[in-house]
Amino acid sequence: MMRKILTLLLLVLCITQTKAQRITRTYNDVSLSEALRDLNDATDHYEVSFIYNELEDFRVTANIRRLSVPDAVRQAVGF
Repeated sequence: MMRKILTLLLLVLCITQTKAQRITRTYNDVSLSEALRDLNDATDHYEVSFIYNELEDFRVTANIRRLSVPDAVRQAVGF
């Protein structure tokens, strides 16, 4: 019985450790490239790549709350 409880506890611990990282950010009229660089720096699990000069003219105002990095990028870009 104790072995089953310990196994279940270990399983729950493993599942909670593999949950996607959630981030919270607020961007107010910043360049899209600056927002993407910040999102890239927020995680070690993803790499956000983009063409810097192409995005300098775009401005971002976004309130990102507890989203995964891919979802945060989608919200910042406007999808």
